[in-house]
Parts: sequence; C-alpha cells; structure tokens
Amino acid sequence: MSEYTISSEIPPATEVIEIRKRIEKLEAIIANVDTAKLRLITEFAINIGAWRCNQCKLNVNNICTGWRLSKEFADKVNAIAGGDTIILQENIYRINLAKLPFIGVICPVFVAKT
Repeated sequence: MSEYTISSEIPPATEVIEIRKRIEKLEAIIANVDTAKLRLITEFAINIGAWRCNQCKLNVNNICTGWRLSKEFADKVNAIAGGDTIILQENIYRINLAKLPFIGVICPVFVAKT
C-alpha cells in the first residue's frame, strides 16, 4: 500500500462539526418559540388586516391599487405564497388582498373610505 502524498492540518470533520453547532443553535431558538402565541398574533394580523383592507379606498375588487411592485418582488412573493398572490394588472404588479389580507395591518398607505 502506498503512502498519502497530500495532507492537511485541518481534519475533514471540522466543517461538519461547525454545521452541527449551528444546527443546535437553531434548534434551541426554535424550541423557545411559543407557537400558540405566534398563531394568535397571526390570526389577529389576518383579521385586523382584512378589516383594514375592506375599509381602504385603494382596495378595488380585492386588488390593492396603492402599491406598484417590481416583477422581481412579485415573483418572490408568488413563489412563497402562491402564483396568484400578486397579479399583473395593466402592466402593474399588484397585491391580491384575498390572498394576503394581513398586509392591511402593516400598510402605511392606507386611505380610509369616506
């Protein structure tokens, strides 16, 4: 059997050990998440957001006319939330409020109907 001609000062398992440490840190963070409270916050955001969207003058047939999204951002949102979350309307990417009702809770361009 021949001897190895290549050697290293860093053992091959070093990267694996580092990855394992990072995974353990993430597991500790996730273990501390209160999922019941997170779900409650989500429910409030959806309901309050939907109410605000229904009260907004910029909501036209469940499409937000207050925002113009870039194609890149629209593609990202659709990839995460579904293909019809952002729609193309008259060459403008707009939010389908039926798919993202919670958006109303954080929207800074909300205009109340008169």
